[in-house]
Amino acid sequence: MWAERVIFWLGATTIKLEVFRKKQDWESYDQQVQSIMALLETDSLDIEKKKFIANDLGACLLWAGRYQQAQLLFESNIKHGSGGITHYFLAICIWSSKKDRTQTLHHLAMAENEVINNLNMRGRYIEMFKEQPEFSDIWDDQEFLSVISPKARSVDLQDLQSKQTSQIH
Repeated sequence: MWAERVIFWLGATTIKLEVFRKKQDWESYDQQVQSIMALLETDSLDIEKKKFIANDLGACLLWAGRYQQAQLLFESNIKHGSGGITHYFLAICIWSSKKDRTQTLHHLAMAENEVINNLNMRGRYIEMFKEQPEFSDIWDDQEFLSVISPKARSVDLQDLQSKQTSQIH
């Protein structure tokens, strides 16, 4: 019963956030975000419920263009075992705020290659990518397209990771 109430509450809350965003009522938006963040900081929720709530809040923040706030939630969820769509959302945040090619490619590849916890999204990321306004400057970039195409499942993630390591050093 508790789980159903949380899902209902979260649905209503995300709708409120969207209404506040559309009305550009940023004071109400921020108050709502703070109340959700306060809930996430309590010990009353197990990690799975926190991840569920954080992902929804992160998505709302992403759609509001608050990429750095959203990024923190997505990174935390990934540390706690989230995959797939969380990696995709994180890639949007990274590209939008930093234009970090290596990190964005890494998270797009992780999204496409995730088998478990991927909400049946494998093979659909390429279409989402081509419609995502934050990626409009790279819609035709072959390197990005190659890591999220249906053929991407054969992408060597270690090769992407070695590129990332070499750029750091």
